[in-house]
Amino acid sequence: MQTMQEINLQVGEEVFLKKGMITQVRLVYAGMPGPDTFSMALIQTQGNNSQAFNLYWSRNTRQFRVLNREISVVDVSAQAIRFMIL
Repeated sequence: MQTMQEINLQVGEEVFLKKGMITQVRLVYAGMPGPDTFSMALIQTQGNNSQAFNLYWSRNTRQFRVLNREISVVDVSAQAIRFMIL
């Protein structure tokens, strides 16, 4: 995964945080369940086993960490999110 590249995701679209032969970690934009909250789904797969969970942040959040990666939010709306992985 290249860093410092702006990533644009629509609801349901994903970006790989880690992509290996057996292990994959993806981040999916899950939209805004409320007017001041946005959600990202983290999906981890190893072989035939998977787990997924939603993470929630305030709409005003500009930086957060996922799996030791710093995410910088540029813009977020109910339909899309723009961010950079630092």
